[in-house]
Amino acid sequence: MHYAYSLQKFAGEVLRTLVLADRQLSKDYYNDWRLRHQEASLLMDSREQKVNAIYEETESDLNLLGMTAIEDKLQDGVPKSISNLQNAGIQIWVITGDKHGG
Repeated sequence: MHYAYSLQKFAGEVLRTLVLADRQLSKDYYNDWRLRHQEASLLMDSREQKVNAIYEETESDLNLLGMTAIEDKLQDGVPKSISNLQNAGIQIWVITGDKHGG
């Protein structure tokens, strides 16, 4: 509950929020996932949908490690930073906080 409150507070203050989480994967699961990801990446039809579905498998049941927030003033270099993180194999989500579901 503490994290949900913090996220709402950060969003209300229009802060850029970074949430850190992890999930342990077995070697067998990863090898199967990697094969299915490679196959989906080569599809001509519905490639994006299939790849996104495969990503969503591992983006569930995450263990929340923590979060932080900064003022929304650090725009220079953000695209390059995101690219570097993605090239390092780190999955990135951008949540603006200005759109609420439901």
